[in-house]
Amino acid sequence: MRFMECLNQSDMSQLIHIAKNHDIKAPTYSKNAILQELLSKFSEPDYLKERVSQSEISLQTVIRELVISGRDRYAKDELSPFIRRILSTLQMEKNTSQDVILALNTEGLLFEMQSTYGKVYIFPEDLWKKIHHILTSERRCSTLSQIPLIIRDDGTTIARDAAALLFFCAKNPQRLTTDGSLYKRSQQQLMQLFEISEELLPDRPGWRFGFHSHYRNYPERLAILYEFWSKSGVWKECNGELHVEEGVGQALLMIKEEKRTELIFRFYMQVYRSAIPHLFRIINKIGEMTRESWVPEEQIEQEIAPWVADYFYESKENMIKQHIIYMLIFLGFLKQGEFGDSIIGYQLSNLGECWLGPHGFTEQGSSMDSSEESEDHYVTITPDFSIIVPSRAESLYGFTLQKIAKLVKNQRVRIFQLTRGSIRHALACGWTKDQLVAFLRQISREPIPTNIEILLSEWCESDKQKEFSKEGNHGGFREYDVIN
Repeated sequence: MRFMECLNQSDMSQLIHIAKNHDIKAPTYSKNAILQELLSKFSEPDYLKERVSQSEISLQTVIRELVISGRDRYAKDELSPFIRRILSTLQMEKNTSQDVILALNTEGLLFEMQSTYGKVYIFPEDLWKKIHHILTSERRCSTLSQIPLIIRDDGTTIARDAAALLFFCAKNPQRLTTDGSLYKRSQQQLMQLFEISEELLPDRPGWRFGFHSHYRNYPERLAILYEFWSKSGVWKECNGELHVEEGVGQALLMIKEEKRTELIFRFYMQVYRSAIPHLFRIINKIGEMTRESWVPEEQIEQEIAPWVADYFYESKENMIKQHIIYMLIFLGFLKQGEFGDSIIGYQLSNLGECWLGPHGFTEQGSSMDSSEESEDHYVTITPDFSIIVPSRAESLYGFTLQKIAKLVKNQRVRIFQLTRGSIRHALACGWTKDQLVAFLRQISREPIPTNIEILLSEWCESDKQKEFSKEGNHGGFREYDVIN
């Protein structure tokens, strides 16, 4: 609702209070005169900026946080606790939430209206957009003007690594340790498949306080990926084994990488908010600070420090660096830049820009289109037995490809390799020569190279259940097949 509409629906007593607060000399019997004077005053270029900057610190702080939240209305019994939490967190409890609401009311920034569900507080959309612009412009003052020497932008790598984790566990049935985690050998193999690897936890990691059930078992990035698939119903832990539901996994892989990255990002927010209650507000704050310029690491840490607390044995500093900033880099929300003299800076990435939107991050989701674009979904089969697979094609055929071929390169364009061992495995799982050839013809834009068809036929004829029997092998890989 716009400012003029709010004024029109207000009664004379509220309009008079607002007019007196802004030193407007208009006849108190004429609603139209008061409206005209208020609209004229608020349309002055620097008036809002001056009013906000001259307000009490507590009111300025609440205005900033309301802008960051991005909401244009609150239920009557919802706004007061929200403001009380802000004042309490920043130790500004000298003024009560009711004092702040009254001040916003007399400033003309907040209006109490009647709705279908009862009374609500309305923030005029056009005024708060102006305040949003004012505050974000102020934040851009302390920035790094030079170009970074090195830029790190993870983009959608976490979505591709999530797919690699899923394919690995689907292809190689996983037994779990007594504490319910993947064996270290499997974790090491996973790190070789990931585009971004992590140091595995030591055998005795010491105290680790996390935010979900698998945090104690894995390094942080792998932990969130494992938990994401677990909570999405893609796999279940049962009797010491990990059972993958391929249908559920396939459905999630059909989503574009950008959208899948956003799902993981939102899952991170949902899980970590148990330990960082103000995480939603913190991410909005970081996004606004870094939207157009590189911002020094120290400035970001100082800005969000009041909203973060120690968590058991995790220090406040580690919570900020490890569990907020580093995770936002992993998730593709922030870019990291290295400048001279060991200076580190951060800037909002293109993905982060999409998620944040023009007026802040919202619970409902970004405007990013979740529909599939018409991108290439064919693979290329080369005469040297390589299968080059774009990401969209992998979403369609990944589960099947990893049953008949070996993944040899794990980047944005995957490369699988047809080997004698992989074909033996496919035959042991019930595939026939005709099914193999038909599948390869279906997914390839060009005809299958003749030498591959000939050698496939030879392998299928010569190795019919000789070295791998379906009954004896149960459709699984032997240990050396996983490694080699």
